[in-house]
Amino acid sequence: MLPRRGTSCCGMPENLLELKNVRRCETFVERELANWLDRSGDEIDPYETEQIVIDMDELRGSLVIGDGTIKGLRSLHRSGDCYRANNREDRMRFNVNLGAGPLRFESECGVQIFNFTPPTFKLYVDIDYLDVFVDFCYNFSFGLESVLHKVELKEAKGMKIRISGLGFYDRIFNPIIRLLTWWRNKSILGFIEREVQDEINDGFYTYQFPYAFIAPLLIW
Repeated sequence: MLPRRGTSCCGMPENLLELKNVRRCETFVERELANWLDRSGDEIDPYETEQIVIDMDELRGSLVIGDGTIKGLRSLHRSGDCYRANNREDRMRFNVNLGAGPLRFESECGVQIFNFTPPTFKLYVDIDYLDVFVDFCYNFSFGLESVLHKVELKEAKGMKIRISGLGFYDRIFNPIIRLLTWWRNKSILGFIEREVQDEINDGFYTYQFPYAFIAPLLIW
């Protein structure tokens, strides 16, 4: 006998079954995210970043963002619904909405504008809250070999950029930096996005997820 329309093969209404699976997925993600953050220790907060150079063709110059730190990544948490996507062979895939904040990025920087090179200065990027979408999968048979398919910053709320260390010139260059933020917002956010993606990817690849006959009992 076929199940009635709108019901699953076990007789449970499809929307109720979907809601139950979402809640189990959320519980799974929250637990594993907490375990991963605990395992990461001081490596994730503050998280150390490497130098990059952002070209500023509009001002015939460049911005050199030196080695820096991102503080606040330990606040990473589930911020919305998450779903288990289609399984393929021995891999289990998840779509997860995460949030973090407040965050601060600090770096020693240098800038060249119209052939003028001022002294190095401190760059501060403050973000009140970050919305992050994560799409990942792992080997269900062993609980390892995670693959991070996508990390996307959906929105950076309350993003502010300022500099210090130039003394009198702080008042001159802060408006320029804010203008560069308006011009190059995607570049700076893209840099933070790549750093967050690298950290999550490095941590997830070696993380031991539930596997084999354990995971179904825990989440499905």
